[in-house]
Amino acid sequence: MRFKCALTSKGVMKTVNVYEPPKLVRNEFTMWKQRMKDFLNIFDAALWSSIRDGPHVPKMNLTHDENMKRIDVDEKARAILAMALSDDIYRGLLHCKSAKELWDSLCEEYEESPDVLANRAQLLIQQYEMFGYVSGESMTQQFERFVSLVSELKFRGVIYDNECLVNKFMRSLPDRWSTYTMVIRESKDLTKMTLTQLHGLLETYELELNKDKKISQGSTQVDDDTPSPQTFILFEENLLFEDLEQFHPDDLEEMDLKYQMAMLNLRRKRFIERTGRDIVGNLTSEYIKSRATCCKCQKIGHFARECKSPVAKPR
Repeated sequence: MRFKCALTSKGVMKTVNVYEPPKLVRNEFTMWKQRMKDFLNIFDAALWSSIRDGPHVPKMNLTHDENMKRIDVDEKARAILAMALSDDIYRGLLHCKSAKELWDSLCEEYEESPDVLANRAQLLIQQYEMFGYVSGESMTQQFERFVSLVSELKFRGVIYDNECLVNKFMRSLPDRWSTYTMVIRESKDLTKMTLTQLHGLLETYELELNKDKKISQGSTQVDDDTPSPQTFILFEENLLFEDLEQFHPDDLEEMDLKYQMAMLNLRRKRFIERTGRDIVGNLTSEYIKSRATCCKCQKIGHFARECKSPVAKPR
């Protein structure tokens, strides 16, 4: 018996038997209908033909074995449909003698009307427009939620072009992604970029951030939202000099400041690793004096001009 993991409509992973037909849920008939068609076609296309066209009527031009084989397909199709129904649903359909009759009865009872389908599509559109980051989730988890929503919209007949989807997802990301998404908008052709390609770029950036977090383990933590210099270099390698002319001067200055901050952040991490000391407090005159070594008495804490040691007197 074979098993696999399946994603439910609510985004929950569960283990199912690949030979077990998908169970009908009352409010999800449209999705179940498509999944059942796919399930039947996996095993034998004749099963779906039996449901679509009705039970086989024995014919004189066919042998007895051929007629019995097609009747057997009809019985199997009806049995598979029955296995997909819960007891309370199947109890009201015991009168159905063929797979086609059972299928038609299910469609008549549970298939959504055009008005209901339109309302569901409208609700999905609202979810799309309000889509955003949920606290605590990773970029990949957010991306998977977005792709599931887009897939269900397509299933309902609502289709957005790639550029619209890419821009929508980048706008939904937390503020710490703003600099990186700005670089993507200016350096990439969003009309030709797919969601999968966007996810690859964002995943590379996220891996760089996680790498920086691991480096800082065991020492005082620094700002996690500060991007690493290597991340910016990844994009600068894809930029030409004339590309920079397409940026607003303020945007260029912001990217330059971010880069310089990242370089200082990297120097700080290396300093902590080498000395075990963190950089805390303000750089005051008292702090500087506390680190100075007098060149006359060789003591720490004052300058030579302030030295009161006898050896400090001029000859």
